[in-house]
Amino acid sequence: MATPTTPERPAQDSHQSQKSKTTTQAPRNLVAETQQNQDLASSREALRKDTCEADVIETKLLLETIYGKLIDVADIRAKLEETQVLSVNGWDALYDSETKSYLPSKSSKYKDAAFGGLATIFQQCIEAAGIRETGCIVQCSVHGPETKFPNNTRPDATLHLTESSFKWTRGVQIDHSAVCLYVEFKKQNNPKNFEDDASKLLWNAHHRFRSDPCCRFVCGLTIENTTARFWHFSRATVLVSKPFDIIEKPDKLIHIFVGSARAKSPAELGFDPTITCITKDPKTLERHYAIQVSDNKDKEENLLDKKNLPGVHTFITHRTISNYRAVGIRSRGTWVWEAIEENQQDTIVVIKDVWIDADREVEGAILEHVRDTLKNSPNELQFFLEPLCHGCVLIDGERDLTQPLLSSTGTTSFIYSNKPASSQDPTTG
Repeated sequence: MATPTTPERPAQDSHQSQKSKTTTQAPRNLVAETQQNQDLASSREALRKDTCEADVIETKLLLETIYGKLIDVADIRAKLEETQVLSVNGWDALYDSETKSYLPSKSSKYKDAAFGGLATIFQQCIEAAGIRETGCIVQCSVHGPETKFPNNTRPDATLHLTESSFKWTRGVQIDHSAVCLYVEFKKQNNPKNFEDDASKLLWNAHHRFRSDPCCRFVCGLTIENTTARFWHFSRATVLVSKPFDIIEKPDKLIHIFVGSARAKSPAELGFDPTITCITKDPKTLERHYAIQVSDNKDKEENLLDKKNLPGVHTFITHRTISNYRAVGIRSRGTWVWEAIEENQQDTIVVIKDVWIDADREVEGAILEHVRDTLKNSPNELQFFLEPLCHGCVLIDGERDLTQPLLSSTGTTSFIYSNKPASSQDPTTG
């Protein structure tokens, strides 16, 4: 009999967890259904309806929640001004000598070239912050039309891990799995361009979540001329900052770049250190993972002792059984694999990785209660697999939680063809 292990991730109180309902019929997943027909427009429209809207957060509050306070931002800005890469007129890397303008809207270049200086600005910011390039785990790349991403996606730019198995060079097929921040930009600032940037950013974040179980959260940046917004996507909610000007308020852009560059580990940028991609089948392109499960099953989930953390089991996946519920951004993000325990080839197990509400009993414990109730009814007991180990995912000894709700000043709907998103229960799993 297959033996399940269940790593679970509690989501803090959020829009999704507040809407959670128990039902015997699986909710309809719009995105998953339309993905099958290969109609890009329909898939994007379904994703917009599935995600519905984003909560608008004060920019400083959102940036400090994600990256922490940048207490030396004034010193960094002073160094940038001293080296004349930043002035009251704008960023030198965005200057167009032909039109003699720092504004992308007045650039004579196509948008990829007009914003091509973003990679240079990133480098200048981390140098001004005293971050050595060899000690930085992320880099910035601006992607032209030659760059190929899978699934009809091509972000305009990305912040991504430097140590990756994927080659970040033009003309090469690359992947979403190393990205920690997506950037979409337009030369002109108007509602239509913001709508297009937001929808493309949503599409990229969607593929980051649906294709990679290692994704805990991912960030984004949209820029129309010099008006920017910072985004944060998690399984619980979508957050967006109030708009800010990258010339008039350069501290915000500095905060994003330096905050990302100062990350000491990929976990700080949204990557799950308990799941590692170890191989990729060249024929099926299916990935295999080494998954660590912290066995908390004999302890209360909210009473973990940091001095005596639970034991860890490592499993190697053979195939993906299901990732249907990982399609939606705000969802349970459920992945199920067939696997074996490391160094033990004789027992096949089933691993289920899922986000749950913070106040919900973990699935492994529920399964144990059911089996205990049916221990004298073998005919019924045979349909319920025996838990080998289970527990909440731990990151640096702490339960892996989505960001807490921040004080929202309103919402931004994802709009297509000037039609506002219809009201919809955002719970998809």
